[in-house]
Amino acid sequence: VTNNRQLSRYRNHLRLFKARGLRTFISIEPMFERIDTQLIDPNITDWVIVGAQTNPYRPPEKKWVEEIVSRAKELSIPVFLKNNLKRICEVLIKQFPQTKFTGGNDAKQ
Repeated sequence: VTNNRQLSRYRNHLRLFKARGLRTFISIEPMFERIDTQLIDPNITDWVIVGAQTNPYRPPEKKWVEEIVSRAKELSIPVFLKNNLKRICEVLIKQFPQTKFTGGNDAKQ
């Protein structure tokens, strides 16, 4: 998703996938506007991925990324910042959701 409108619509798909027992994620890339973090629902979201537009390079505002990271942390949702955010983020968080293979959350920080 690239904006709030898309995320609002996408949430309906997440609910359907989650009801079927599937792992769900929100991929916010390229991020073109501030995302309403209240749209990130821990009941239907297992993972959040954030990235910039790559060609031509168009990064989101650092504050927007920080808000998503903060909300994900608050909700205990792993977050993955793509390498194309290196220019605006000092630390690129590379967390992964729990799997039956890892036995625990790979969310290392």
